[in-house]
Amino acid sequence: MKYYRITQYNPAFRNAEGAYLYDHWTEIGDVGRTLEGELVTADKYLAVESDYIQAVAAILKENSLEYLRVVGCNPKRIKHWINKYKDEWFHLPEFETIELQEDKKARIDEIRTICQMNLRGYCNISLEISGVFYVDFGYDMYMYVGAPHISDALRKKLDATSVFVEDSGEPYYPEKPNYEVLKSKKRSKYVLEEQVREDFSVEDVRKILNLSDEHPGKVHAKINRKMAQELNLETDFEKYDYVLTSQGN
Repeated sequence: MKYYRITQYNPAFRNAEGAYLYDHWTEIGDVGRTLEGELVTADKYLAVESDYIQAVAAILKENSLEYLRVVGCNPKRIKHWINKYKDEWFHLPEFETIELQEDKKARIDEIRTICQMNLRGYCNISLEISGVFYVDFGYDMYMYVGAPHISDALRKKLDATSVFVEDSGEPYYPEKPNYEVLKSKKRSKYVLEEQVREDFSVEDVRKILNLSDEHPGKVHAKINRKMAQELNLETDFEKYDYVLTSQGN
């Protein structure tokens, strides 16, 4: 796999440390603001967003990939943002009807919708096939892609739109997940203890969570009694909740 960063920020306007030099708009929440002397309109945002999504579709097509796996699906978080944004101009009905679950095979139409939901702040889902391809989203509309290749011809075509393809040189996240068990008081959002578990392998986690071999093993899953037994964890479910997570997920 080769690693790329795709953004709306022209690399010609970065300093030696890679920071962008201008006060460019960075998110859908900037619509209606004036930045760099230009009013950020809904049409402008939608045009740029479309170029991000078309870039993903073109890279998938060039690499003969027809689907990607859903990774990092958090239905509770998605529902929260749907309820918060459902009356906003950028909300779409398909955000409520798309069926999302961890490890699902998402095909191109669903991939387009999931990318929209990421860019508009509804979710933090990555789309992946372990060791083959990933597309992940960071802050400020930074999109990270790992792919077998992006040809010079496709890079030139994409760079002629509102997005730019840059070599990243390293993956957006560790290719081998590092697992932790988080312990908190029941129904508390505060973590009391973090336990690194170097003995957990990707294969173990896939088996326990019933994930496919194409899933990269990046997880954030609440641990139940059955999982605790399979992971050989000492627990006290009367007092505490436990979560299995991969660092950085």
